Amino acid sequence: MNSFGFDGIVQDFRQFEENANQVQPEVKKYAIKMRDQARSIAKSKGLAKSGAGVSGIEVEDKINEVLVGWSQRPNFHLYFHELGFHALDNRRGKIRVRRNNNNRSRIYGSAKATYVGPKPHMRPAFDQLEPEFYNTIQNTLEKGV
Repeated sequence: MNSFGFDGIVQDFRQFEENANQVQPEVKKYAIKMRDQARSIAKSKGLAKSGAGVSGIEVEDKINEVLVGWSQRPNFHLYFHELGFHALDNRRGKIRVRRNNNNRSRIYGSAKATYVGPKPHMRPAFDQLEPEFYNTIQNTLEKGV
């Protein structure tokens, strides 16, 4: 006995619930793809001198999420290449950086700080895989409904 189509909607929700269990492996698969793509982009931008930073881009699998990013130090330094940073010219010896007491700004003395622009690798990897990722997850959830 069908009562106003509620049996059909209950069946659809059961199918969605069953399909949701198949989403986590797909998310993990795309996290690995994103990690590999980010490593490839970082290498192409010349950020692989020792290989430690590039190998520090890892996938961390948690209960309800999968994180893609940098592992703990010493590999964390690629984060600064992603955002850009100020580099001091230390060719004439060690430079001491002081702080202004009023607004905590840095005082470099006679040293020059050069801004090193960002060489992004995580965002381009995400942007390249984003449409494919969303389509795959949607198709996985709607399978059989």
